[in-house]
Amino acid sequence: MKNSGKVILALVIALTAFGVVGCTKATTQADTTTTTATGPLAGKTLVVATDAPYPPMEMVKDDGSFEGFDVDIMTAAAKEAGAQVQFKTSGFDALIAAMGATGGDFDCAVSSITITPERQENMLFSDPYFNANQSLAVPSDSTIASTDNITKGMKVAVQLGTTGEIWANKNLKPKGIEIKSYDQIPGCFGALSAGDVDAIVADFQVTSDYAKDTTRKAKIVQQISTGEQYGIAFPKGSDAEVKAINDGLKKIKENGTYAKYYKTWFGVEPETIP
Repeated sequence: MKNSGKVILALVIALTAFGVVGCTKATTQADTTTTTATGPLAGKTLVVATDAPYPPMEMVKDDGSFEGFDVDIMTAAAKEAGAQVQFKTSGFDALIAAMGATGGDFDCAVSSITITPERQENMLFSDPYFNANQSLAVPSDSTIASTDNITKGMKVAVQLGTTGEIWANKNLKPKGIEIKSYDQIPGCFGALSAGDVDAIVADFQVTSDYAKDTTRKAKIVQQISTGEQYGIAFPKGSDAEVKAINDGLKKIKENGTYAKYYKTWFGVEPETIP
């Protein structure tokens, strides 16, 4: 038995030596193929709130992943800063409230959010990444040609918490026009299709995208010049993240990435880049 133990011990030592060499080679190979993100937000994952569906800005695909202009711009800017992104859906009113507080479950929000002085009092914004206007959408057989044709007693749909809602309440409500707020844009177009409202006031690029679908029987009759600009929103105290994303936005505007995504989603080159 003692002799057998020595033989076994010798075999174990030999096998262990070979095993150590094998493990060393495998570890070295893994190390050489590992890449490390660089940038001020290296290794960080930003949880991003977005109000989808809002085509062509943010949408959820059948597999649960996100796509759209806002999604591509946020992802590209974060990548330049060394960060990854995780998108989660949120109602627009809720994500604005979250950014105006501590952020809740989110680090930031990208959802065609217009930079306004009122919002800047409660949250931080990145540099602008999109120039936008409001628009007036009506049924395809409507005789309404502009907001001048919307008169007392008529009803206009808007999305809750948006600058479209703010504009309509300021410019149309005083004329005796009823402003009806819906949680999301599909609700506005559903109301228009059902005859519950006479028109919709909402972001031009979004109403244009919805009106392309002939089954909705809607048309855009007016672009309302409001001179708005969109920014990525952050809770106060996120100064480092804002600076990193601003640097990322600057890079993608300069290297052609911004123009590429703009043409992908809108079919034309951007006339101006903020």
